Amino acid sequence: MCLECTLIKQTEEGNIIGQIEKISVDEMYITENSIDVEKMGFISFDPIHNVYRELGAVVGKAFADGVKLK
Repeated sequence: MCLECTLIKQTEEGNIIGQIEKISVDEMYITENSIDVEKMGFISFDPIHNVYRELGAVVGKAFADGVKLK
């Protein structure tokens, strides 16, 4: 997957804020006309434990599951 962005702002702390202009993704990662993130095998760096973590599995539904916690 490739995100083409326009730089909006870079903060003094080094954060970068951009606007997504275009998203390109290989057809092998499309399921029912949507990007299937579980097929992509995304990883994220965890600086606290100095490891990479795999992302993608659904663990709950946005908002609906959160309301149950109130």
